[in-house]
Amino acid sequence: MRTFCTVSTRSHLAQTLGLVRSVSGYGGQWQFRILVVEPEQGIVEGMEGDVAYSIEGLHALRQEPLAAQLMDRYRKRPDNLRWSLKPVWMDYLLEQGFDEVIYVDNDIVFFEDPTFLFDELKDASILLNPHWRIIEPDIDEDWFLVNFRDGVYNGGFVGASQKGREALQWWARCCEFACEKDHKRGLFDDQKYLDLMPAAFTDVKVLQHRGCNVAYWNNYENMRSLEVGKVMINETWPVVFVHFTEDLFKQMDKGTEPELKQLWQLHLVRNAAQTEVDG
Repeated sequence: MRTFCTVSTRSHLAQTLGLVRSVSGYGGQWQFRILVVEPEQGIVEGMEGDVAYSIEGLHALRQEPLAAQLMDRYRKRPDNLRWSLKPVWMDYLLEQGFDEVIYVDNDIVFFEDPTFLFDELKDASILLNPHWRIIEPDIDEDWFLVNFRDGVYNGGFVGASQKGREALQWWARCCEFACEKDHKRGLFDDQKYLDLMPAAFTDVKVLQHRGCNVAYWNNYENMRSLEVGKVMINETWPVVFVHFTEDLFKQMDKGTEPELKQLWQLHLVRNAAQTEVDG
């Protein structure tokens, strides 16, 4: 069994269901499990297209000792709680019997069949996605240095198989140690710890598809273009999913990301159409 998952607040559930809709229509080979960082008991279940989803509150993790510690530590910092609960939620779902789990931030939208992402996990324990920021200091020194401050891999997309549970549990312990931005100590919330995974654990795989996690921070290394009406990266990779952060919206408003703005408008149209059908 396979599942996508995310961690959200109740206030962002509409956005999260838009993400769920974006992975529907590809055969329904997975579920989508949503954890909200409010103490609701019980489970809300539904369908978006051919994808079954569930929404669960923190009560779902009541038997997980580390989850309780994280809830206590970050109870007054909801963002830090969401970030630190990623590995706990993923490990919990693997414990429930899923073979592969892929975590995605709820500001991500898919535009291509994501089946191959689960296939990448067949022989891997963990699947990481690089930011693909600038790697040449002579091109842009500031963006080059961000690689070392904020991390090589993006915490908005992480996959794990049953073989990855040890790595997830380690990641959760690291988040309990500290989930904060402190560049002097080499910390960047939950994300910077991912840099250690390929060295510390076996079968950690780095995703090479440049159409994954397209974002404002990789517009130099991952050039966008329209090829026969389709948005491509470096004229080679179709856009699989885009990370629509606030900074990307600012760039789209400035007119510097016309291809991604076109994809966002496509998402809005699809989302509205599906909402009308559901309504």
